Amino acid sequence: MDVPQVSVIIPSWNRKDDLRRTLHSVLRQDYPCFDVIVVDNGSGDGAAEMVEQEFPSVTLKKNLTNLGTSVAKNMGVLSASGDYVLFLDNDVEMV
Repeated sequence: MDVPQVSVIIPSWNRKDDLRRTLHSVLRQDYPCFDVIVVDNGSGDGAAEMVEQEFPSVTLKKNLTNLGTSVAKNMGVLSASGDYVLFLDNDVEMV
């Protein structure tokens, strides 16, 4: 049985610790076919660097300034390869 690919898109701005928890919770999931895209909106708290260092399997898109959630979501969609897209806030913990 084929399962659809899901692209998880997480816009983020200045919530490094919340984003870390979110990413850990997403990557713990047992769904067999997903990728994760974080779009950093010009964070000044080191969030983008944390993603690069701690989550090498996550695709990171970086904006120099905060362009807003809608723009970040659209950027994520342009990078998505999934059959479906799941948008998550950067303070969500999946169980």
